[in-house]
Amino acid sequence: MDGTSIRFHVGNVAIEFFTNIHNGLNDHKMKTEKVFGILVMISLLFKWMHWPGGSLILILSLSTLSFLYLVLAFYLFCDKTLSNQNIALSIVSGIFLSIIPIALVFKFQYWPGAKVMLLLACLTSPVLVVLSWFLGREAREELKGYYKNMVIRTAVLSSLAVLFFFLPSAVLINMQYGDDPELAKLKVLHYTHPDNEEYAAEHDAYVEKLDSTRLNNGNK
Repeated sequence: MDGTSIRFHVGNVAIEFFTNIHNGLNDHKMKTEKVFGILVMISLLFKWMHWPGGSLILILSLSTLSFLYLVLAFYLFCDKTLSNQNIALSIVSGIFLSIIPIALVFKFQYWPGAKVMLLLACLTSPVLVVLSWFLGREAREELKGYYKNMVIRTAVLSSLAVLFFFLPSAVLINMQYGDDPELAKLKVLHYTHPDNEEYAAEHDAYVEKLDSTRLNNGNK
């Protein structure tokens, strides 16, 4: 096979891969992920609008999704019936994919450890995408839907892992506290240098000042 033929074959493989993802996103009903995705969007809206409950909704929704992936992947990932799946792939995928929701909790809450978890997800989840796709090409007809759904699920979660691994926390902080540039600046310094006592003291002093101002305004 010459170089032109190889490039043509690789091009066809790439087209088939992304076509499967596009079609799957249009017709596949991953209701569980959709529900939790909506909850996460709502929680982020609450956080960025500074409404109470945003962090709680975020932590509960993503932690629950992670638990479901870890414990019930064989049920969530099957196609119509429990027998319509590669159960080993479902279980292994569930273990590695469960890292991503927890990593996103740490990322959105600006907790230490998010970078490490997202790096692990970036290294493992793309392998699941490729594995699911190649297994699906040779699968029996009744398993085609299962493998297509696995490709969609792993591709979407892999993309999120890569996106938030490379997205600096400072961007999220500035989005959340854009109405107060000084607070945003102090939070960036505090969260990106958690061991720096000077940054922590400046942050805490400014937050106390804001709380005191709000309390005084509320009493008027």
